[in-house]
Amino acid sequence: MSKTDLTLESIAQLVKNAVVTAVQNFQKTVESDNHELISQMKKNIELIKIDVINTINESTRKLIKQEVVLLKDTVGKIVAKVETICKDNTEKIEDYSKDIRHLIKKEKKKNIILYNFPVKNNWKERETAVLSLLQDTLETSCTLKDIDFIDNLRKTENSPIRVGLTSWRMKMEILKNRVKLWNTKISMDEDYTREAVQKRKELKIIMKSLKEKGLQNVQLKHTTLYVNGKPWNQGTKECNVK
Repeated sequence: MSKTDLTLESIAQLVKNAVVTAVQNFQKTVESDNHELISQMKKNIELIKIDVINTINESTRKLIKQEVVLLKDTVGKIVAKVETICKDNTEKIEDYSKDIRHLIKKEKKKNIILYNFPVKNNWKERETAVLSLLQDTLETSCTLKDIDFIDNLRKTENSPIRVGLTSWRMKMEILKNRVKLWNTKISMDEDYTREAVQKRKELKIIMKSLKEKGLQNVQLKHTTLYVNGKPWNQGTKECNVK
């Protein structure tokens, strides 16, 4: 091969190498640019994601806030309605309770209770014994027609006897004569309501205390305590009660 050929061949090779190098450099540049471009795109995407998330969060917060306000308003209305219903029901219950207490009091108004009264085998014997007590021992004008019913106050042995009378007048006549039972084991009282029984228990303790302090003219009538004929109450000063 001639010197000229070698020179041309070398030049061709050099050109080829230069082209390859240039192409490689171009590829590297392109790859580098692509990498930067991709990196920038990723950054932009992340920023977009953050903006979207913030936008969604802000929208969500606003939506939640609106829902909470609506919920509070709804709950407030429900609570107000329930309170109104409860108040109405409470008032109705109080009215019903008053009516019931009135009926119970009215039902008991004509009754008397006998304590330590001898137990009888059947209702007929008990009726005869009660009538005998009222007529013979207490010497009242009570007849069988004045007695509405006779039953046990409780379902226990030796239970007090409840006697229902047909008139309040007859009841008062009988109670007026109950002093004649003082020499017997039998005692008699009115048929008080549960509230009245509790009140009388409290007043009996006070009555005992007043008597221990020297006050003798102390009486308990129904649910009122009397001292020297005057109604007593917690505000009464003992020094003024003579």
